[in-house]
Amino acid sequence: MQLFYSDDESKNMRPWSNTEIAYFSMLCQKHDRDWKLISRLLERTQKNVIIISMRQFFAILIFLTLITFTISFPSPTFRRNSHSDFTQCEGTFPNEITTVFYEPNPAISGENMTVTIAGINTVTVQEGATLNVTALYQGKQAFVHIMDFCKVWVEVNGDKCPVSPGDFKYTVTIPIEPHQDDPKNTTIGYDYIFQRQFMAFTNRV
Repeated sequence: MQLFYSDDESKNMRPWSNTEIAYFSMLCQKHDRDWKLISRLLERTQKNVIIISMRQFFAILIFLTLITFTISFPSPTFRRNSHSDFTQCEGTFPNEITTVFYEPNPAISGENMTVTIAGINTVTVQEGATLNVTALYQGKQAFVHIMDFCKVWVEVNGDKCPVSPGDFKYTVTIPIEPHQDDPKNTTIGYDYIFQRQFMAFTNRV
């Protein structure tokens, strides 16, 4: 095959010289190498974009996992749950209540209320310990329950006093005594104070 080109001035076609053919061949080869280089660069760029995107995805996934993991563990000073608003009374108590749950919510005057408490003992609970439950209605004492903590709370849950230091969780049923001033067909609120040796907490139920 022979290559021809037109001279702009003479408009005549003449064959390419060997030098021109060699130069054109060199340009084509260089052009081909450039295209291959560009293709490799584009391919590498796409891979980098994919790698960056995957890194961002895993970073977001790890971040969300850490948030979920953190939320799933309550703060050691947390005193509330979805069914109550109990707070520890002022002062330092070696036996700490971390969770209080009761039902029905709200409590119904004249019926029973199931109460669950959980926490941490750092001091041994001895036989004879008591738990006092004081209920206030409109600022006045409505009733007081003085309970043998070991018999009413510990033994009912299958344990015995003395209770050694460590985690505990007890569930009992407490009667909600009606008050003479209770309004009819109306939800009322009591201010409860639970007091036990080395421990006290209060709430409005």
